[in-house]
Amino acid sequence: MKKGYTLIKLFLLFLLPLSSAGSSAGEPLITINGTEITREEFIHSYKRNYKLLEDKSLDEFLGMFVDFKLKIADAREEGLHESPGFIKEVSAYREKLARPYLTDSGALEKLAKEAYDRLRYNVSASHILISTGLFPSPEDAANAYEKAMEIRERIVAGESFRLVAMATSDDPSVKQNGGNLGYFTALQMSYPFENFVYNSDPGEISEPVRSSFGYHIIRTDEKIESAGEVRTAHIMIALTGENDDEAREKIDELHRRLRAGESFEELAREYSDDINSAPEGGILPWFGAGTMVREFEEAAFSLTSQGEFSDPVKTRYGWHIIKLLDRKPLPPYHEISEELKDRIMLYGGERERIVRTAFVNSLKKEYNFREYPQSLRIFRRQEDDIITRSELEMISRIQQPEPIFSFAGRQYYQNEFAAHLSELVRKHGTALHINYIDEMYRDFAETKLIGFENSRLEEKHPSFRYQVKEYSDGLLLYEITRKRVWSEISVESEGFANFYKKYKDNYIWDTRLDATIFNASGERAARRTARLAERILSGRRDTGWLLNRVNRLSGEPVVTAERSYFSKGDLDITDMVDWERGISEKIFRAGENYFVVLVHDVIDPEPKPLEMVQEEVLQDYQEYLEDNWRKELRERYQIRINRELLSGIGL
Repeated sequence: MKKGYTLIKLFLLFLLPLSSAGSSAGEPLITINGTEITREEFIHSYKRNYKLLEDKSLDEFLGMFVDFKLKIADAREEGLHESPGFIKEVSAYREKLARPYLTDSGALEKLAKEAYDRLRYNVSASHILISTGLFPSPEDAANAYEKAMEIRERIVAGESFRLVAMATSDDPSVKQNGGNLGYFTALQMSYPFENFVYNSDPGEISEPVRSSFGYHIIRTDEKIESAGEVRTAHIMIALTGENDDEAREKIDELHRRLRAGESFEELAREYSDDINSAPEGGILPWFGAGTMVREFEEAAFSLTSQGEFSDPVKTRYGWHIIKLLDRKPLPPYHEISEELKDRIMLYGGERERIVRTAFVNSLKKEYNFREYPQSLRIFRRQEDDIITRSELEMISRIQQPEPIFSFAGRQYYQNEFAAHLSELVRKHGTALHINYIDEMYRDFAETKLIGFENSRLEEKHPSFRYQVKEYSDGLLLYEITRKRVWSEISVESEGFANFYKKYKDNYIWDTRLDATIFNASGERAARRTARLAERILSGRRDTGWLLNRVNRLSGEPVVTAERSYFSKGDLDITDMVDWERGISEKIFRAGENYFVVLVHDVIDPEPKPLEMVQEEVLQDYQEYLEDNWRKELRERYQIRINRELLSGIGL
C-alpha cells in the first residue's frame, strides 16, 4: 500500500509561522474557491520549512502546501473557526502573544533589572496604614494625609511604633503583628512602599507614602542578604480555638517519633492537617522571603542541612514541624528576566503604570495625538463636586458632542468618555469626585491608544501575524482531522474491519515452517530423539510420548521440545534444514547442546490474523482515510495555480 504523508509531518511542515492569506501584496499564486494565497506567502512557507522537506522538489512542496490549505478551507466551510471554543482559545493566545508588542521594552527592562538587584536582599519593615477609599474626595485624602503626619510626629518624638500602630493602623493584621510585616523582597509590596524600604536605612521613618490602599508610615527595620529559596515539607496540626493544648501535645508526640527515626513523609501523610501537602508527604513548593507567615519562614530558613527538621513552630494556622529538603540561591538575571517582566506586567500596580506610560508616550508621537482640554469642562460643572451616574448618562446622550482628543485621523468625543465613566461608576457603586476626571481621562485615552495599536499588530508586525495564523490554523487542522479521520479510527469500527478485509493480502505471512525443535544435552540422546521422531511424523505417537521415553531414566530432562511457526531469518537452525516435511538429516550442535528439527508442515503464504497486525493496519487505515479525504477535497474545491509565477520562483 502506498504510504502518504502523515498528519504529524503536515504539522511539522506547516505549523510554522505562515503569513495570512491575502496579506502580502502581489498576484495570487494559488486560488482555492476564491481564497487567494500569494506568491510571497508560499515563498515564506517554503523558506521556513525547507530543512524538513527531505530533498523534496518545489513542485512536491506545492502539492503538500495545497493539501494543507484545502484542509483549512474544509474546516472553515464546516464553521469550526466560528465555534465559541475556537474563538476563545485563539483570542487568549493572541492576547498573550501581544503583550511584548504593547510594552515599552526599555522601561520594562530597567524595572526588571532594578527588581533583580533588590531580590538579592531581604528587608524587614513595619507600617501603619491610614486607609482611603478607591476614589476619596480631596478633603478625605487631605484628612488621611494629616492623620498620617500626626502619627509620624508621635513616633519621631519617641512613642513606641508598635503601640501607636496597634492604636491607629487600619491594617487588620496589626492585631497579630503590631505593624511588623516581617521579611519580604522585591515585587511583594506596592512599588512606592518598596522604594522607601530599599532606599532607606534601618530605623528610618518615612513621610506618608501613598499606595492604592491609602497612606503608610513605614519604618525600615532590617536589610540582609537574601538566603535564596528553600523547599520544605511540614507536618501541621491545626488550631481550632478549642484544642490548643491537645494540638501542642499531638505535635510534641510527632516530634518525639521523628527523633526516634520514624519517616517524616509517612507521619505527614497520616497526621498532617494540611490537606494539600499531606498526600505528598508534606512537601511544599519552593518559596523565598515574604511568601509564608513570618514564624514559618524564620524556622525554615534557620535550617542548614538537607533532611534537618525543626522543633515545633506555632503560627496562626497551627503547630508545624518543618523539614528542609533543598535550598537554592538567586539565579542569574538572564535566567529569570522574562519571569520578572511577566510579574511586573501581569500583577499591575505602579510598575506597570510606568511601563504603560512610556509606551503610550511613544504612541502619542507616532499617531499625532492631540487633546482638547476645554471639552472636559462639561464634566466639572457639578455644584457639589460630585458627578453621578445619571449626570454621566445625560452627557453620553448629547446630540452634538465635542471631541476630547484625536489621533491617527480619528476623534473621540465627550459622549464616549461619559459612557465609559458611567460604566465605571456602576461597577464600583459610587459617585465620582470631579478631581478624578483628569485621571480617568488619562486612562481612557491610554486605553484607546493601546487598543488602536493592538488592532494594528498584524499589519505592523509580520512575525506577530504569522504566529497568530499558525496557532489558528493549527487548531483548525487538529479539529477537522479529528472529525474527518481520527473519529473513524477504532478497532471496533465497521470501516476498520472492512478495510482489513479488503486489504488483508497486504499483511501476508511469508512461507513458514510448522516445526518442533528438540534440544538434547548430548549427541546420543539427540540421535535417539531423531529415530523416535519418525513415529510422531507417521502420526502413531506424539511429542509427549517421545519426551517420556528419552527422559524417564534421568533425574533431569535430557531432551526438551518447542513447537512453533518459523519464517526465514527467525533461527539459523530452521534456515539450514530442507523446507519440506520430515526430520532433519543433520543433527545441529551449538555449544554443549544438540538439536533435531521435525518439520510437520510447510505453510504457504497467508494473511496474518488482524490481532497480530492491528497497529500496522490502524496506521494504514489512517493514511487511507487521509488519502481519500485529500482526493475528495481536490474534487470538491476549485484550485487554480499560476504556473508562470511558480516558474519564476528562484529558490
